[in-house]
Amino acid sequence: MSYKFWIKFDIHKGGIFAFFIALIITFSFTNKVTFANEESDTHNKSGDAHFHVADYTKALEEYTAAINIDNKVARYFSNRAWTYIHLKNYDAAKKDFDTAIQIDEKLSNAYRGRAELYRIQGNLEESKKDFIKAGSLYYEIGDYSEGAEDFTKAIEIDSENSGYYTKRGWDYFKLKKYLEAENDFDKALRLSDDNNAYAYEGRAQVYKETEKFEDAKNDFCNAIEEYYNAADYDSAKSVLKTVMALDNSYARALYWAGMIEHNVDKNYKKAVEYYTTLIDNLKNPYKPEVIYCNRGEGYLLQHDYDAAINDFSKAIDIDPTYIGAYKRRAEIYFYHKKDYSSAFADYKEALRFDKNQKILSYEEKEIFEKNTKVCWDAFNFLERFKMKLRYPEYKLYGLLGALFVVIVVDYILGLAGDLRDPQVHLTFGLALQKLIAKVLLLLFTDIIGVFDKSQLVAFSIRDIILTLAILYELLYTLNDATRAGIPIPNWLSDLVKKVINMFEGIFQRAPSR
Repeated sequence: MSYKFWIKFDIHKGGIFAFFIALIITFSFTNKVTFANEESDTHNKSGDAHFHVADYTKALEEYTAAINIDNKVARYFSNRAWTYIHLKNYDAAKKDFDTAIQIDEKLSNAYRGRAELYRIQGNLEESKKDFIKAGSLYYEIGDYSEGAEDFTKAIEIDSENSGYYTKRGWDYFKLKKYLEAENDFDKALRLSDDNNAYAYEGRAQVYKETEKFEDAKNDFCNAIEEYYNAADYDSAKSVLKTVMALDNSYARALYWAGMIEHNVDKNYKKAVEYYTTLIDNLKNPYKPEVIYCNRGEGYLLQHDYDAAINDFSKAIDIDPTYIGAYKRRAEIYFYHKKDYSSAFADYKEALRFDKNQKILSYEEKEIFEKNTKVCWDAFNFLERFKMKLRYPEYKLYGLLGALFVVIVVDYILGLAGDLRDPQVHLTFGLALQKLIAKVLLLLFTDIIGVFDKSQLVAFSIRDIILTLAILYELLYTLNDATRAGIPIPNWLSDLVKKVINMFEGIFQRAPSR
């Protein structure tokens, strides 16, 4: 055999030898640990036997022997702590309970023992905390009888805590003690007005098991609403599945299905389907104004603006103070439809109703107020002015205003001289526009009901364009008057034509800025 073969063979033999040595050591250590555990358990069991016959001194010796052999077992400390309580050595008991909980924080017996110790010492606040902890741990491991016992002791200390009745109610439900469970859930709901989702869910389960299905569906939806408002969406979805399995056409369940799809899962198409089912198939859907508003928002997010406006309008018809519907409809008018007059009206209504309801955030109010001003400044001024002029009682104001403006324009034309020079056109045009704007504001303040003299400041290009539009409206009012049979002097008609031609010349010839 080659030299290399013997090296490999020796390494192989060395590996096998090391493996067997490790195996022997492990086996020896395991036997030793097993023997130690068996010995400590023997002492612990002996301690239990003495404890149950009230031989606490002997029990203490046995539990201490078990701890001396293995001090990593939490129940040995807990058992010895219970023994110390009976021997009235409360300091030693507290120390052992603390050690047991430090080793195993889920040892329910240790929490229960420490709760009893606190109660003996008069520390009721800490006592009930440990009873609740013990009861909750017993519930987790399915020991519902023990759990109910701990919650009962907590209730004896504090009989006005709704949460204790809720927890005990669930233990009774698991034990199929439905009457006791229902009584506890009723008590919990009477004691508290909020954070009752767990109690509603528990009572709904009782109703379901006792075949009170209408009551069950109602309480399941109460639980969904509480979970939803607390942002516990997983629990809300879980309960929703349960109630939908009972009745998938139940109005409140469909409502919350839509809410969760819309606001939690962001599945707007599915949310719209739920809301449409509610609206189409039910005569009296749950919260109809909210359903229409939410479906409208679903349409909005899918860019179906006409359908959205229709739903927001229906929501407002049902509840004329519904701020959310005004808010969303205004956004569509403002950002998507460019219908600033309608947006202005909706923003105003939202702000008006919010004075009492205080729903809008500070940031939303700022946006609303800003958008409202933009709506007014940009378009609503002209729209309202036009609306006023459509009514007969305002025709006279329109005629007088047009007459006054035309006379002023004619006077300026006489002073302007040669208008063929482009620069003269530009200078004259800007001066004329500002003058007309001021005159119109002074003349029609009482008609429009918004502007006052303090607003007569320098005008932007947008203001100038609006002013021209208003002037044209006045001129067209004269034409309306002519068609209506109101006599207009020839000289006035000539002036109107001259003004129109003058403005067309300004816009066609003036150099761009």
